[in-house]
Amino acid sequence: MSMKHSSARGFSLIEMIVSVAIFAIVMVAVATAYLNLISLDRETRATSVLLTNLSFALDSMARSIRTGTTYRCVGASGDPNGSCNHLMFTDANGCRVEYLLSLTGGSHIRVKVTNQYASPSCTQIVDQQLTDARITVSNLTFIVSGVDAGGALGSGGDNIQPIVTFTVTGTTVADSQHTSTFTIQTSATQRPIDIH
Repeated sequence: MSMKHSSARGFSLIEMIVSVAIFAIVMVAVATAYLNLISLDRETRATSVLLTNLSFALDSMARSIRTGTTYRCVGASGDPNGSCNHLMFTDANGCRVEYLLSLTGGSHIRVKVTNQYASPSCTQIVDQQLTDARITVSNLTFIVSGVDAGGALGSGGDNIQPIVTFTVTGTTVADSQHTSTFTIQTSATQRPIDIH
């Protein structure tokens, strides 16, 4: 009886150690990349939530300003037009609305709604922070133009429709290590016609 010798051999111990080491290096690299991707995704989502909050706040401000009248740049010398960081106007319900940069507990946009004019349709009284606590506003500037010195709707003579342009500059803090800076500018023109 003749014995057949097989030419197939198994892996040597050295070959096995080298292949396991290469596999381990590749897995560590892949795991590191995956964990970095998860961290980046969390940061991006957190920043997105903050920017969505900021966008909602600015859109809410623009809508309210657009339907309002009698804009006043608080702090300006008698003239309602000008540049300031505190805007006051009358909204569509007859409420007095103020937007300002509040330095209490950080720098945030604050909205105050009062029924100073005793309007029966002004039912919502508000004094609250408009932006998320993780958004720090370093600059809030309102530029008011086209408002007559009398300020009353239709008292005009300037042939300019009242417009408010506002700029917001600040930073968002998604977590303790990641911040993003932003500058956003938008304008809102008064809807009721006021050109004569």
